[in-house]
Amino acid sequence: MNSSIPNICDADLIRTIGIGDFKKSVIETQRPILACFISQIGLDYRYQIECLNGIASALQDSVNILQIDPQASPELVGLFNVTSFPDMILFNRGRIIRRFTGVTTDWRLLAAIQEAVR
Repeated sequence: MNSSIPNICDADLIRTIGIGDFKKSVIETQRPILACFISQIGLDYRYQIECLNGIASALQDSVNILQIDPQASPELVGLFNVTSFPDMILFNRGRIIRRFTGVTTDWRLLAAIQEAVR
């Protein structure tokens, strides 16, 4: 992790997980999960995290947003064939519903999440 770029996730709303937490936090949960592979190295990090913080705040009762640090979890990067960052995967009941590669607007993510919770 690049120490010059602070982690700006709202820790109460967006949890950082690794390979050890993945099964319980993503696969075995019944609510929609947005798993975000986001590197803290890069100019897009701040914008994307601000979008995710806003979505997490608005939908905290219906979706979990999880951050996965690709440098700390290369196994998950390989498992999901993540080739660029940010890469966000929307799960519902342990199954992949949608994937977003590259910087994604909050309204696009919000629409997909709201569709998943219906």
